[in-house]
Amino acid sequence: MPVRYPNGRWGMPFINSSGINDYDGIRYNNVANPAAQLYYTNEENKNTIIFGSISAEYKIINDLKFTSNFGTTYDVGEGYTFTPSQ
Repeated sequence: MPVRYPNGRWGMPFINSSGINDYDGIRYNNVANPAAQLYYTNEENKNTIIFGSISAEYKIINDLKFTSNFGTTYDVGEGYTFTPSQ
C-alpha cells in the first residue's frame, strides 16, 4: 500500500464491491494510514506542574519532638486539537 497515490489521495486499504476491506488496516498498523492521520490531525498540549513541600521539627525535650509537614501540587494544562474536514 503506498503512502500517497500520484493523484494526491492517501493510500488506504482497498474496499471490495461488497464494501468490505480486502486488506484490513489493522494488518498494517493501528490505523489505515498513519501518515495521513498525522497530516490531518494537529494536536498540542502544554502542562505546568509545581510541587512544593515544607517541614519543621521542634525538639521539646529529649525523646520528644514535634514534627509538621505540608505539601502541595499545582497543575495547569491546556491543549487543542484541530482536524480539518474534507
